[in-house]
Amino acid sequence: MMIVMSLIGSLGLFLYGLKTMSEGMQQAAGEKMRSILEVFTKNKLISVLVGTFFTALIQSADGTAVLTMSFVNSGLLELSQSAGLLLGANMGSGVTGQMLSFDPEYLAPVLILGGVILTIAGRKKKTVVNIGQVFLGFGFLFIGISGFSKGLALAGKTSFVQSMVQTVAHPLLALVGGFLVGMIFQSELAVMGLIAVLTGGEWLSLTCGLFMLIGANMGCTLSVMLIGLGCKKEGKRVAGLQILMNLAGGIFWVLLLLFLGKELEGFFLKISSGQGDLAVVNANMIMKLVWVIGLLPCTRFLIRETKKLIPGQDGTEDIFELKYIGENHGFSPATAVLQAIRETEEMGKLTEENLRRSMETIQEPTTEKIQKVYQTEKNINFLHREITSYLVQLKQSTLAIDDAVYVDSLLYMVTDLERIADRGERITNSAIKLKEGGVLLTREGEEDLRELAGKVEQVLKEALEVFYGNDREKLSEILAMKEEISQSEHELQAKYIERIAQDECSLEAGMIFADIISDLERVAVHGVNIACGAQEDI
Repeated sequence: MMIVMSLIGSLGLFLYGLKTMSEGMQQAAGEKMRSILEVFTKNKLISVLVGTFFTALIQSADGTAVLTMSFVNSGLLELSQSAGLLLGANMGSGVTGQMLSFDPEYLAPVLILGGVILTIAGRKKKTVVNIGQVFLGFGFLFIGISGFSKGLALAGKTSFVQSMVQTVAHPLLALVGGFLVGMIFQSELAVMGLIAVLTGGEWLSLTCGLFMLIGANMGCTLSVMLIGLGCKKEGKRVAGLQILMNLAGGIFWVLLLLFLGKELEGFFLKISSGQGDLAVVNANMIMKLVWVIGLLPCTRFLIRETKKLIPGQDGTEDIFELKYIGENHGFSPATAVLQAIRETEEMGKLTEENLRRSMETIQEPTTEKIQKVYQTEKNINFLHREITSYLVQLKQSTLAIDDAVYVDSLLYMVTDLERIADRGERITNSAIKLKEGGVLLTREGEEDLRELAGKVEQVLKEALEVFYGNDREKLSEILAMKEEISQSEHELQAKYIERIAQDECSLEAGMIFADIISDLERVAVHGVNIACGAQEDI
């Protein structure tokens, strides 16, 4: 019983260390991770290197795959650009595995001490705390490996364990076992660490250990596949491409091991000084390298087959759908803010267009235009509800400091956009009153409305440019335009009262005119709110 508890505790410590280390890496890198992927993915070979580096940085091939999926889903990368990153993620998982070749007995205490010092000393500096978290994660991971190795050494002496090991002695059973373990752990590094310990303790032959590695590599794609289900078409294709790549590489190495197993086992042991655990680590690295080199020239073929497996085009969905945020709001914290930004940009464009269209209904109150305004306003309400829900989820997750601040700005901004859309709908309602009541505005009144609407539309346009481009120089211009609009509203209110008094327009026309200019003035206020939100928070 003590042996079992020791194994469970060591395994738990290993997985906790892995999680702590990965989260610390992502938080420490923050916005820089996204910048790297955005800039260096034009060339296929460079994107492989970036994927390798990035996976080594965050200690997770699946993390890189999910991040890539989010970028493609957000329209920041093309599917063709994702292939190199996914291959690099496979290569990076081999690089990260090399850290298991170090002696955990000596490294763990030093790493934990360093992590504690950095965490305490850097309480006011988030980056230093995150680096300390990485050190702590490494330390816990190495202690877990050491404890697990010692526990297995004791457990290996029992007849029950010996009979269990013999059950997976067949290579194909080891392949299936690795696949199942990979599905459960969803971490290649964790599974490889376990396989290295089992092989080093002579529980498994090296050949069976290699078959388990291949199976685990395919089993670990489960998380990518599940997240892909909540993405748009292109995001699903990234998940499909990842699965095809892993399947192709897995089949290649399975066939090679079936025919040249003894020769390959001898080679891996030779370069590892005869140590089984080290041979697993080195074999993983070499297998991934061959994997990447072999698949790199075939990426176009794999992309073409992926599109056949997942056919169709994005953009044909119903109007009330999110374009960049996936279904069920699944997200990767590293790219979630980018997805939200893209979605709010679409909402902003719709709001601008609908405001302009609502003003057109005053001159041309056709059924088609009026229905278009109402339909678009419903779409904007849908986007407001869904984006707000998504941003609230983000606030509850672990985000970089800059991202957390930006999320607050986005929450205020989408609310202002929704209120602007409401004002556009009110203007269309006024246009319907004019039409149904047979009420006519004076020519001077129509000209005044066109002029005021032009200024308001300019405020909204520049406010969105300030928010997304952080063009601080335009803020003073927007504030000046807002004051001019407010002054114009007062002057126009006085003018329509004068026209009514002189019997130049009807009382009903004057009241509708007053409602429209009041709605336009409120749109300008919300535009200023958007611009000032960017000025304060970004």
